Amino acid sequence: MLHEWDVTTEPSLNTLRYTVEWKAVLNTKRIGMNTEENVFLTPGAFWDAALHGKIDEALSREFAPHDRPEPCNTVVVVSVNKRAERDITKEFSGLDMDWSIIGEKLESWACHFGEGKRLLVKVTFRFRPRNTPPRARAASGGRPSATRRIQECGEDVRGNARTPAADVIRCAHVPEDSMIGAGASYGACNTVDDISAIFVG
Repeated sequence: MLHEWDVTTEPSLNTLRYTVEWKAVLNTKRIGMNTEENVFLTPGAFWDAALHGKIDEALSREFAPHDRPEPCNTVVVVSVNKRAERDITKEFSGLDMDWSIIGEKLESWACHFGEGKRLLVKVTFRFRPRNTPPRARAASGGRPSATRRIQECGEDVRGNARTPAADVIRCAHVPEDSMIGAGASYGACNTVDDISAIFVG
C-alpha cells in the first residue's frame, strides 16, 4: 500500500513504489521537467509534499510574478510494463487533480509491482499565457470547436511530435476507431482545418 505523508514513517522494502515523470509546458515550450523515482507516497500526498512546490519553482525560474502563466489543464497517464494491462489517461482542469483515482489504480497493480514490474505515472501540466481569453463556444453553449481545441492543446503528454491527426484525435476527443474508413480524406489533409472537416462533415 502507498503511504500518506508522515515524516516519522520509514517505508519497508516491500512498500509499493512508482516513478513519476512530469513536465510543465506553456503551449509547446517546456518550462520544467524531471523524473522522480521510488515514490512511496500516495499521489495526493506526493503532490502536496513535493511536486506542487517543484512546479512553482519551475515557473518562478522562467517568469516574473506579473507574467506568470496560468494553469490550463493537467493530463495524467498511469501505466505498468505488463502487456495485459492497458494505460489509463485522465485529464483535469487546471491543477484540480483527483489524485485518489490515480492512487487507486496504482494500488490495484500492487501484484505486478511484486513481480518486479515498473509502475509509471506521467504528468503533463499545461499552462497558457496570463489573461488568455476563454475558449470560444458555440451559440448553443456547447463544447468549443475541434479546431479551437486543437489550437489550445499543448505538447503530446508522451513527448511525441505533434501532428494534425494526433491533435484532432486527442483534442477533439474523437475515438481512434473513428479514423477507420476516413483514410482517403485523412491522407489528403494538410491543415488542422482540413482534418477537422472529416469529423464535422
